[in-house]
Amino acid sequence: MEHQGKATSRQLVGKTESADFISDTESGETIRRYIRLTELAKPILDMVDSKRIAFSPAVELSHLTKQEQAELWAVMQQEDCTPSLSQAIRMKKLSQEVKLTPEVIYSIMSEEKANQKQQVRIQIDKLN
Repeated sequence: MEHQGKATSRQLVGKTESADFISDTESGETIRRYIRLTELAKPILDMVDSKRIAFSPAVELSHLTKQEQAELWAVMQQEDCTPSLSQAIRMKKLSQEVKLTPEVIYSIMSEEKANQKQQVRIQIDKLN
């Protein structure tokens, strides 16, 4: 009732979204995200298929232009790295603002990720 009369970009069939009828196991939103992956450049999509890039970052990267994806692919090859979700989100935002240059892509991809930082763990009893 709250959304009655508001514009929506989703196609509704009765009171349910048409994407919800496609699968019994996946939500309509997940189906839309899978479809969004078709906007990825082939080499990046291949990395998603081989699980070298996770699903969520891949969806964010699918919003980059084809030229930006080509530049990202070149950096990934050169630096042997893949973007994290936060890096992919930042690149998407910069792309939408038309501020994503090859230099910015390289800068973002050159950052040390939190899960790559070396850590030292000491048991509390040894520390005491």
